[in-house]
Amino acid sequence: MLAAWTRVAPGCRRRALQTLPLRAYSVSLALRHPLRLPATTGIAPAPTKSKGASMRRGYAEVRDVKARLEEEGLPLKNSGPTTAALLAYADAYWLPPTDVPEGWSTDWKSWDYLLTLFAYSPYFLRLPQIEMLVNIRYAVPGEVKPVMYSADHAGLVFAVDREDAEAEADPEYEGAAEVYYLNCRTFSLYMFDPDHAPHVPPPQTIDELLMLIGTAPGAPEEAIPLLALEPDEHGQAVLNRILNRDASVIPVLEKEFLSYAPKATTPEEEMIRADELDGARRQMLKEAIQKAREFIRETEEELEHEVEESVAVRAQTSGEGGIGGAVEEEEERAFLLMRAALEEAKGKLKQLEEEWHKAYGVDKNV
Repeated sequence: MLAAWTRVAPGCRRRALQTLPLRAYSVSLALRHPLRLPATTGIAPAPTKSKGASMRRGYAEVRDVKARLEEEGLPLKNSGPTTAALLAYADAYWLPPTDVPEGWSTDWKSWDYLLTLFAYSPYFLRLPQIEMLVNIRYAVPGEVKPVMYSADHAGLVFAVDREDAEAEADPEYEGAAEVYYLNCRTFSLYMFDPDHAPHVPPPQTIDELLMLIGTAPGAPEEAIPLLALEPDEHGQAVLNRILNRDASVIPVLEKEFLSYAPKATTPEEEMIRADELDGARRQMLKEAIQKAREFIRETEEELEHEVEESVAVRAQTSGEGGIGGAVEEEEERAFLLMRAALEEAKGKLKQLEEEWHKAYGVDKNV
């Protein structure tokens, strides 16, 4: 069932209005996900910095995992199996911004629309409503990754990963996503378009776009204003076929909208059972543990490589007066931050493993 959340559609039925690059998004490396900016938008990528500065930028912004766990809580069974599963997935894969504007939040356990949009729906095929809305009705392909929400405006800012085979062939390419705003009351979808808001300086980074939306004096769709997207006619027709329980729509969904084939369901199956909910929770908690382990392994390898490279460079330049005390200090600070990020990730992993052991005991596959 997690296939619905982890695959990206092969094509895009809608031309992107604006995408922004990963290097412009201040996000924890533990949760970092690709973001990009096509040349057609006219927004230049962030300037190249020294290795030490780049490392410091990346690791200095790793959030205090222990403090976040204490503030927002672990995905415990007390919050209910569906909520716990979603929170485990959100903690592993959703993108927290470095600075959250006042009045906005990333405390997903307190978000009124978490289950409404992301739990499996009671309709034919049991697709999450966020897929039915974004991927099908608006024909926007890719996995929805919430970034922040506003309870006052019932608004959600999210990113959608995009594929670009030609760009991905470039070894310097870091990936990309589009940023959208969803009014959760009306299910209206918006994007920032410079032509639609000519008096607003176009944001140059994702952080700037988030701050623009988050500090709007009123509902962002009206105050900025944002451009309202029109539902896709073909997508609306496909959605109607789902609501009419037309099983012949499944190959259309796989080919044009979701890149996976949902399984046909019966009315009885659409009434979600407790064992299914626990199964989803178990799988998502397992994935969160695996994701944390993967981050720890990759960061340890990167740290070892960077230290070895730094030692080699210093040895080569020792006879030429060295590389400079300021640069050496900067690298040492970056290494310290990398080690701190590792310790935080290991603490988070321990918490997740303890939660698994309390709920499911010892499992050699986890």
